[in-house]
Amino acid sequence: MAQKSSRKNQIAGVSLEPQVMAYLDELAGRMRMNRSWVLNTIIHEYARFIEKKNLTPLAAHVAQTVGSSMTAHAGSKDRAVIEA
Repeated sequence: MAQKSSRKNQIAGVSLEPQVMAYLDELAGRMRMNRSWVLNTIIHEYARFIEKKNLTPLAAHVAQTVGSSMTAHAGSKDRAVIEA
């Protein structure tokens, strides 16, 4: 019998500008959903938008950028910045 996989969310801490946080709270209130749901939905919709525009898929872009960044900054404690 196959096991049913359950979707588990991961916790991520992010820093948001005050104006972004205020808008996120307002939007979550209007939608009667929590901030996590709103952020997840925005990110999913943006990903679909990017894919429709035939831009580099996120997974390929991250793998390519992180791979070259790790090689260039081996031993560095700086964070890799990924620009779209």
